[in-house]
Amino acid sequence: MQCTVPTLNICTYTTYLILTLQITENSISSGNNVCAARIHKYGSRLVVDDISKPVISSAEVVVKVAATGLCHSDLHLIDGDWKKSLPLKLPKTSGHEIAGWVEETGVSVPKSSINKGDLVAVFGG
Repeated sequence: MQCTVPTLNICTYTTYLILTLQITENSISSGNNVCAARIHKYGSRLVVDDISKPVISSAEVVVKVAATGLCHSDLHLIDGDWKKSLPLKLPKTSGHEIAGWVEETGVSVPKSSINKGDLVAVFGG
């Protein structure tokens, strides 16, 4: 299945960041695939790809993303500002600020801590 996204636009105006991402029914992946906005080339628009759903270890969880933030470090990655100091193997899915629901848990994740269907926010530093 191919992800189809009619509008994906990242623009910066003075101090404002505008991100427009419109997803149609055709962009919903099925089975073991997910849609991901990815960096294919530094300084270029993100490309929405249909990729394989991550395979988790016993201590990990899969979060179905409902919303994501775009911080300035993502823009540095997209623009290629850090390509010498932090080289990436492209294509790469950036992002470390997401919110969504736990879709799958590894076998060693304690049931008393997190379960399928739990609402979570994920952030990194």
